[in-house]
Amino acid sequence: MKDRWLSIAFLIGIICLTVIVAWGGLACAYNPLPFEIMAGGEPTIGKGQTPILLAIRGDDPDRAVPDGLPDIAKEALRRVFAKPDPSLYIIIYDGWKATSGYQVRINSIAIRREIWNERLVVNYSVDKPDVSKKSVAEVFTYPFVIARVSNTSMRAADVIFERQ
Repeated sequence: MKDRWLSIAFLIGIICLTVIVAWGGLACAYNPLPFEIMAGGEPTIGKGQTPILLAIRGDDPDRAVPDGLPDIAKEALRRVFAKPDPSLYIIIYDGWKATSGYQVRINSIAIRREIWNERLVVNYSVDKPDVSKKSVAEVFTYPFVIARVSNTSMRAADVIFERQ
């Protein structure tokens, strides 16, 4: 009788393990989305020192341009937000830098399907300048990028940022 219960417990354990592994595979499903860069660069005029990672829906009635962005980024967002748009806007600002040559780059934007929800994952990197080149200037810069994702109904609250 004891051996029979052990066999049943073992079989239940194998079934549970199979289900967990199968669901784990679903949790890692990625669906890449196309995106368009609306603005970006490393302007020399700015004030904000604190990095900003933000997603804003263009049709959100409470959408607002963040104060800490460089002026050129603020102006680009004001133009975008002049009329409601169902797109999702991704803003990445890396704060001020002491030299030129920094670049904020969005590597990919994808929907990550998890067992009970979906997230929009923005994978980005900040490229540092090659200081051995003479083209790097000692000047404060404010690197940023703004992208538009048109083909999604994801909420801004469901966006996560992953720095590479």
